Amino acid sequence: MGRMFQHPDHFQRLLGEVIRNEKPVIMIETGVESGYSTEHYLVAMDAVGVGHLYSCDPAPSGFYDAYPIEHPRFTFIREPSYTALDKIFKEAGRVDLFLHDSDHSFGCQSWEFEWAWKHVRSGGIIASDDVGWSDTTPDKPHNAWPLFLERHGLKGRSVKINNAEWVRKP
Repeated sequence: MGRMFQHPDHFQRLLGEVIRNEKPVIMIETGVESGYSTEHYLVAMDAVGVGHLYSCDPAPSGFYDAYPIEHPRFTFIREPSYTALDKIFKEAGRVDLFLHDSDHSFGCQSWEFEWAWKHVRSGGIIASDDVGWSDTTPDKPHNAWPLFLERHGLKGRSVKINNAEWVRKP
């Protein structure tokens, strides 16, 4: 890839370890921003020799546009999750690992988590970055992630990785 750059590692290295252990065939990431996280996931997939990453973001950062990721295990869709996820599922089929890291509004997070619940295979992983954030008041989270866990009987079963969490779908 040749575009790795220094960036604070909030959860990317640890999620890379999850990828190395779980060996997801299909992973979806909503939100690309600069592509820093995306690179970590692709390196992990290359290390185990399996996996394809689908990412969607309607407006990644200028860095991503200047240095787009070109990799045989990567498909990027420049659309919001509301329109991209069904297209990805139609092409890829089953989903092994889903990561929300896009719009942090309550509506978007809740919608993406429920979409993932319907499309991630049993035993697969649903993850979210910035579980304590809110789109308008960072010091007062809207709790979309804990509410999702509660709705599906997963409360107390998630694993925290700094500001991210993941849970295995039963």
